[in-house]
Amino acid sequence: MKKYISFILIAVAVAGNSCKKTYLSELANNPNTPSITSGNLQLSAALNATATLTTGTDKFRYLLWDNYLSYSTGVQPSGAIMQYSITASSFDSFTPTFTNITNYNAVLTATTESYYTAIANIMIAYDFQELVDIYGNVPYSQALQGITSLTPAYDDASTIYDNLITRIDAAIKTIQTAPATALFPGKYDIMFGATNAAGMANWIKFANTLKLRIALRQSSNTGVWSKKSAALIASIAATTTTATPAAGGGLAAGGPANFLSATIEGAVNPVFTAVDPYESTLDVSIGSKASGGASGNRNTSQANTYFTNLLVGTGTVRTDAPNPGPNDPRLYQIYAPSTSAATATSGTNPNSLATTLLGQGAAPQFYTAAGPAPFTQVPFGTTPAAGTAVSVTPSITSKFLLNPVKSSYIIMGSESLFLQAEACEIGLLPGGTAQAALDYAAGIQASFTELGLTAAQATAYQAAYAPYPAGSFAQKNAAIHLQKYIALYGYEPLETYEEILRTGFPAVPLSIYPGAITTNGYVERIPYPTAEYNYNTAGVSAQGTITAWTPKIFWEP
Repeated sequence: MKKYISFILIAVAVAGNSCKKTYLSELANNPNTPSITSGNLQLSAALNATATLTTGTDKFRYLLWDNYLSYSTGVQPSGAIMQYSITASSFDSFTPTFTNITNYNAVLTATTESYYTAIANIMIAYDFQELVDIYGNVPYSQALQGITSLTPAYDDASTIYDNLITRIDAAIKTIQTAPATALFPGKYDIMFGATNAAGMANWIKFANTLKLRIALRQSSNTGVWSKKSAALIASIAATTTTATPAAGGGLAAGGPANFLSATIEGAVNPVFTAVDPYESTLDVSIGSKASGGASGNRNTSQANTYFTNLLVGTGTVRTDAPNPGPNDPRLYQIYAPSTSAATATSGTNPNSLATTLLGQGAAPQFYTAAGPAPFTQVPFGTTPAAGTAVSVTPSITSKFLLNPVKSSYIIMGSESLFLQAEACEIGLLPGGTAQAALDYAAGIQASFTELGLTAAQATAYQAAYAPYPAGSFAQKNAAIHLQKYIALYGYEPLETYEEILRTGFPAVPLSIYPGAITTNGYVERIPYPTAEYNYNTAGVSAQGTITAWTPKIFWEP
């Protein structure tokens, strides 16, 4: 692939998710862009583009498949999303993600500064994991060779995963051994703003959390895990005891195990403002423009019934998994009340929510739950008969989440803590069940505080409704992943979906939209985009016949 030279305009192109021909053709020189840009500006733009990819319109389908949202009543839904009629022309996460990888590769080309190159390599690993999780085999070893390899061969997905661990380890070592004269990225690091070695220690926390995510993704396939677990356990151990900042530069050994947490999270904010189009990436995707108009998918999505029921304690997840409890206070921080609540048959409670199921095409209805809060709901895919319920305005994502100046998460602190809990249970991290229970409780608390609630509320909720199970691993794993599912709402929709595929928790419903292909279960993967068949025919054709269900990604059980 040709290397991008102009970085800022690339980030704008990614944010817009424009329909380029291919990740190769769009790397041609642009006469309207400068021929040279600095590594610091390139780093900022690349991180912002990653935030857009993580929570922007490219991942809207996963918000629906996760049953976080449903299509709004009266909106013509996407057949690819609602009926699972997916072809090579349906979606393209391939091009913008490879573009973002090229952005980070441009940082490697522009500078040899230790901290800059380490961050770029960590984020290249982040992007490639996403590509593998969506597509399986992708170009890797030949993907960044410029004009010498415009039709790169595809690499084995499992081998790419192994190399990502190696790349992350090398980046961590680069940070640890950086000279005292190394240039800190400071304000150009729009994730951690690292101005000293302690700031760069946060990048090691991010890198270790990413490694943990990559390792755990492979743990549910017994064949893969039996071959890789020993090496992965050793790799995690090797880089999770070196967090203490050293004097002058680099990092010294001897610190505590270090991952992201409730206080140190992987979140990007290039100083988002309430001015179009500079709002937070989630707000741009499903929120409102600062000028007052609808933004992105705001008018096409509304609250989902399954998720609502789950948080009022009426949903069934699995027989071996606990329900999260009635009237979970996080629900009211996630969805906004229906504006029709005052006239609804369920009463005048200001917390009334109007929801639909995935694939449901008619007006939402209020659901009167036991307890203080009535809700309105419609399933993913259904269309209630006219006149069967009071017509109400559907609930949408809350203003708390759609805050235009709110940081965009790349990896949340709550996710990190739930990863650690699972890792302790399977021996990937030390501590066993005792430590897993602590991490689980900390994950719930982080979820509450991420949603603007208090630690005291989290403690009371967990004690009443979500104690850590004392039974089998299956029960513990179900509890961890149920809480993780709630915590990741909106911010990490792809991560939520991949974890549902890996673990089966929670068992979210399929679309009930007419004509939905449900016999094959969840969509397992996305076919390669049409542009790849047009411009890298030999490479993509060598992957065989690809559907939305076959072949599965290598780590799937």
